[in-house]
Amino acid sequence: MRNQDGQDAGPAVGGAYLNDALNRLGLRGNAEVARLTGVSDGLISKYRRGLVTPTNRNLDKIVSVIVPLADRMGIPMDPVEFFVKFGLIRREQIDQAPVESIYVELVQLDREAGLVDEFEQQVLRRHVQMLVEGTRKTLQEKRAAKPGTGRNKAS
Repeated sequence: MRNQDGQDAGPAVGGAYLNDALNRLGLRGNAEVARLTGVSDGLISKYRRGLVTPTNRNLDKIVSVIVPLADRMGIPMDPVEFFVKFGLIRREQIDQAPVESIYVELVQLDREAGLVDEFEQQVLRRHVQMLVEGTRKTLQEKRAAKPGTGRNKAS
């Protein structure tokens, strides 16, 4: 099956891509992947064999575990590519502007906070909230210091 971009996509293509990625990480058994991701080993097996397309939620659970693992092992993996290969999203639906590394780090922190207790999650969110509020205040102060429309006036 091909997506609207003319690229191969669907359960068979996504399954082969997922299976290859898991094999490169040394995760050949479905039970280990299931334990790490919280997705049943039966579903992992079906996804790997290309029998069914995972839900966005289940694929996110899988990708959220294997991409950081791949990063630690020095194996480059684009998390979006899994969704593209399964036909859950098309590349043109995604803003292609480069993502600043700080945003990637914030997303990773949020995922890591999900693995710890509720208190640690609240601490992370308070810190991010303080950062956002402080940055907004600074930007507002700078805008207030330079009133006007930004247009050059002819003299």
